[in-house]
Amino acid sequence: MYEWSSSFLAELDKETATILGTGMAAVIVGIATGLRGFKTGKPVAHETAQAIAKISCGAPELKTELLAMRQKHHELLFSISTLQRDIDRMSELLTRVEDRTRRTSAE
Repeated sequence: MYEWSSSFLAELDKETATILGTGMAAVIVGIATGLRGFKTGKPVAHETAQAIAKISCGAPELKTELLAMRQKHHELLFSISTLQRDIDRMSELLTRVEDRTRRTSAE
């Protein structure tokens, strides 16, 4: 068991080790805080959230940025679909005008 874990840890680069360590620390802090809250009979979610946010390397800030980017993406997709409908409608109107003009000039 020791050989496997040491070889696994030796193969990790610094960034991956940091991510794994942060996740493990978040789990440990969450369990410890939950046990402490269970022991005292009071929920301690606020302390847990602060502890996880402290060790999460800015992930909560990134989440809000990603949500804002996703909202802008949906707005852009909606405006593109609206523009496409407008272009299709204009194309249809232009075709009608051309057809009427051809019929009028042919007569």
